[in-house]
Amino acid sequence: MQENKLTEAQSLELITSMINDSRTRLARNSGTPFLIWGYTIVAMYVASVIAIFITKGVPAGVLLHGIFPLCAPIIALIIMKFRKKDDKAIQSNSPAIKSLWLIVGIACCLIMLVSANHFIITLLISIGAIATGLIMKQKEFKVCGIIGMVMSVMIPFIQFYVQPRLITLSEYTVPADRGFISISDFGIFITLRYTIVILIVGTTLIIPGHMLNKKCNN
Repeated sequence: MQENKLTEAQSLELITSMINDSRTRLARNSGTPFLIWGYTIVAMYVASVIAIFITKGVPAGVLLHGIFPLCAPIIALIIMKFRKKDDKAIQSNSPAIKSLWLIVGIACCLIMLVSANHFIITLLISIGAIATGLIMKQKEFKVCGIIGMVMSVMIPFIQFYVQPRLITLSEYTVPADRGFISISDFGIFITLRYTIVILIVGTTLIIPGHMLNKKCNN
């Protein structure tokens, strides 16, 4: 009888452990979708910056470096599709979060296709991060989203204050030797914008994604 009681207790403990382990596994992966999207977008913008330097920042190279950001959603979706089902932490997220980022993603893609307005794109991503923090009750997303919103103001500042100065100071679209590289002022302007986008995406998606995974692992 003692053996049977012990076995029942062990069985209950095993079941409880399995349930907790399942919940923990999903929780550990809850930051993974944000990391996938964040790293993919950053990688594509880094590729764009490299393309700018290869083409020396001439406007003719816009099509070359402008195509990489458009590839980011496609690559991220492919990566998400080939993830194992239990690794898709987005499955554990609420429908509100899925709908939120679906709307943000579609809006960003449309803006990128029509006008490439990086200020609005980064602002939408930052707002999405804040809303995610409110839904999931995760402080790191809210803080990083607010920082991203503040950083996004740097894009119109560069466009309306730095760019006009570059145009008046020299040949804007003509490459010039700058130390060990040759690049135009137009290339410098685009590089600055892309660098800010990289920093904002890293702040609003990658950093809170890692923090969320670390919190759940602990």
